[in-house]
Amino acid sequence: MTDIEKQALELSGGRDLSQLRESMNRLATRMKGGANEEGFVLEVSDYGKEYLQNIWNPKPQNCSPMISYEQEMEYSEARLAVGRMVLRRGAEIAAIKGLESYKIEFSPDQAAAIESLIKWVINDKSSILPLSKGVWLWGGVGVFKTEIMKIISKFSLTQKVNEKHLSKAFHFVDWSLEYTNSVKHKTEISQGMQYDYRCFDEFLKHTEDKKEFGNTYNPNEDLIARRYPRFAHSGQKSLFVSNFSPDFAADTLSQQSFDRLCAMVSSIEMPGQSKRI
Repeated sequence: MTDIEKQALELSGGRDLSQLRESMNRLATRMKGGANEEGFVLEVSDYGKEYLQNIWNPKPQNCSPMISYEQEMEYSEARLAVGRMVLRRGAEIAAIKGLESYKIEFSPDQAAAIESLIKWVINDKSSILPLSKGVWLWGGVGVFKTEIMKIISKFSLTQKVNEKHLSKAFHFVDWSLEYTNSVKHKTEISQGMQYDYRCFDEFLKHTEDKKEFGNTYNPNEDLIARRYPRFAHSGQKSLFVSNFSPDFAADTLSQQSFDRLCAMVSSIEMPGQSKRI
């Protein structure tokens, strides 16, 4: 027996060619719901038949799921729903501050930015934001960037169209807290941060590195490194809220991280002065 024949016999579990052919014939009989050599009828479930069929005639698998950017609801309807949430948030702020009332108002430029965000989340192609990318929302302190993004996040998670959530429903993350906990406890960021559509608030508020055992670790860089492959492979969206412009990100992040960030998101400014004054 040659070395090749010995190797083939070992890989086949000790079965020769005739035994392998017999095994394949039995498998083909099972796929057709036939009988085995003892005459017993083999009943295979639908799932089992599909499984065996896929093994016998495997179908090519797509590397990434098909993403549809079809508009999921009318902008006027979405704007009305978000508007109600803004009014409710104003009432909550009034109660917290002990005021008789508190009305959240936006300038025309701010309203235009909010319109584009709403259109982005419902896949309205008239949004100035590319529907295939995530969002970098930036602006000065106190212009209600966080408030409006929290509201749009809540809208995206609670709004249903044909009993389905919006395809861009995203969760809101206090990134400042996640970052400081990572540095304080000398741990990496939570594993869950790389999954799902998420909005990271206060991004780049903290930029200091964490050093451990001679190695330098930066949670901002780590977050981008974890989320970029999921964007490139399946289109998973990331949103960031920051007091800093993309130029600051370019100066702060490594070239590789900034390049990936640019691929993942498009920026939009929330202009204006602080509403906290």
